[in-house]
Amino acid sequence: MRVAVLISSRGSNMQALVNACKTEGFPAEIACVLSNNPDAAGLDFAKANNIPTKVIDHREFEEREEFDAALSDYLASEKIDLICLAGFMRLLSAEFVNAGAIVLSTSIHPFCLHLKDFTSMREPLSQAPNLQDVLCIL
Repeated sequence: MRVAVLISSRGSNMQALVNACKTEGFPAEIACVLSNNPDAAGLDFAKANNIPTKVIDHREFEEREEFDAALSDYLASEKIDLICLAGFMRLLSAEFVNAGAIVLSTSIHPFCLHLKDFTSMREPLSQAPNLQDVLCIL
């Protein structure tokens, strides 16, 4: 299983995922680490572990959907099976979550960035067929 890990900063959760994938017989590989922040320290860890990295800076896009489309295009080109949001500090559009074969699997914490609005997010989330699991650690 090809996994993409999306980060915005240090990538401490990404590091745990990378280390887990090094375990013999582990059924997944970290295929790439992607960040919306060109200065994310976690990119250095990924590079040091010979994992391809990509920066798609959200500030270069006027609309959230344009940024999400760029993410989707890159992930599709890498034939990603599973996306792990590991400190990724962006809310994703419904179009991204529902984008074809890419399966959004786990959000470690940033999914709860706007906790005050979390109850209003339940309905759109229930309509997202590609959203497999959501884990919010508060």
